[in-house]
Amino acid sequence: MAQGLNINRLVRTSVSIAPQSAQRRSFGILLIATDNDGINGLERIKSFTDLESVAITCGINSPAYKAAALYYAQQPKPFQLLIGRWLRIATSGLLIGGKLTTAEKNISLWSSITDGSFTISIDGVSQDVLGLDFSSQLNLNGVASVITAEMTGASVTYNGSNFVCTSATTGVTSSVSFATPAVSGTDISLQLRFTSALALPLVPGYAPETPLECVQALADLSSDWYGITFAASVMPADDDNIDIATYIEGVSIARTFGITTSDTGCLSSVVTTDICSRLKDL
Repeated sequence: MAQGLNINRLVRTSVSIAPQSAQRRSFGILLIATDNDGINGLERIKSFTDLESVAITCGINSPAYKAAALYYAQQPKPFQLLIGRWLRIATSGLLIGGKLTTAEKNISLWSSITDGSFTISIDGVSQDVLGLDFSSQLNLNGVASVITAEMTGASVTYNGSNFVCTSATTGVTSSVSFATPAVSGTDISLQLRFTSALALPLVPGYAPETPLECVQALADLSSDWYGITFAASVMPADDDNIDIATYIEGVSIARTFGITTSDTGCLSSVVTTDICSRLKDL
């Protein structure tokens, strides 16, 4: 049998297969816990890759945005940021309509409707919303205000992309259903994108939670983040921070917890009741 040309004198090759080491967790992903309504309790955690997206979600005057601005000011600039919702107070049930297209935002689609209607349940009680006259409205915020005036126990707003129906109550019994056509009038449930086929998943009302319960919930939802800090309209108390620090130290997945304080007692070696001294004693 014919043999191929032996090239061993010219080239020597060998194949070595080395096992890959275990993949390491990222040490650069921060999670900011906030009570900002831009992230609801159902969504809970949202991922961001730039500061502009944080501004759209949380607003430029929010504590979450200001914390994110410091985070993204680093060099090299971080790629990913997580923001999680702290349910500091009880929240309302929500119905978030599907995102409107540019064509669907045209007010002319509404100004011809003088008998708009739909059926919806608020906190488990069904109501027919009838006689909606949009003929004098100049924008979609006006459309939302007309609907709100005819509803009981709920309000409708427009956020620039979606119509949102919010229950007036809070807590676990607060709820808003999908909308369906009413028995009379011109149905606008589709135009609002409030139907089960077009709306986002229903957001239930939530009971308030402690800062520690928030951190535990966020830890259960995602193992991607390494560090967590709070940036909220009302910050956790020192006792809450101690509870969180104790939890972070005890969990099996290594994480860090960052605290900001303005307590000048931290600068004194003789003060032992400040947050820094208490953390040192853990």
